[in-house]
Amino acid sequence: MVLAVGRFSSERGHADLLQATAKVIHELPGLPIRLVLLGDGVERDPMEQLVSSLRIRERVIFAGHH
Repeated sequence: MVLAVGRFSSERGHADLLQATAKVIHELPGLPIRLVLLGDGVERDPMEQLVSSLRIRERVIFAGHH
C-alpha cells in the first residue's frame, strides 16, 4: 500500500504518481498494490478522470480531506 498525503494541485506531482502507479500495475499485474490519496484540492476531478483513463480505478482510493 502506498499513501500520498497532500493538497491536490499540479505542482504536487500526483499525476506523475498516478502514471507511475499505473505502469507498475500494468507491468506486474499480480502485485497487490493499492494507492491511497489523502487530501483534496482543485485537481481532484482531473485526477479521478486520469485514474479512470489509466484503468487503475480499482487500485486507487481517494480518501478525502482529514
